[in-house]
Amino acid sequence: KQRKQIMADLDPVSRLAHRVKEMKEWRDRLQKKFLEEKDTIYQLESRVAELSKDLEDKKDRVAQEEAQLGRYEQVIGQTEKAINKVFETSIRLERSLEQEMVNATIDKHHQQLFL
Repeated sequence: KQRKQIMADLDPVSRLAHRVKEMKEWRDRLQKKFLEEKDTIYQLESRVAELSKDLEDKKDRVAQEEAQLGRYEQVIGQTEKAINKVFETSIRLERSLEQEMVNATIDKHHQQLFL
């Protein structure tokens, strides 16, 4: 009878021990999940850092390309102005030559008239 009582008294202790064992298992699962989540955060932070660097590199490259495009536009504009000046000069030269030819023809006719 005394043994039965001792066993009955131990029953809450064994239930408590079992409960502690369950709590440790739950803790271990939570710790595993925590470590997995922490690893995921680390991987995401690493990826964000890589993407940030890529973004800055691309911004720099775009700024360089934009500056280069601006220089091309400037050269094109200057070249177009130079070409227009050449055309204008050649048109004026052509008109001057035509006028000289007309004047020379008129002078030739005048000379023939007075001879």
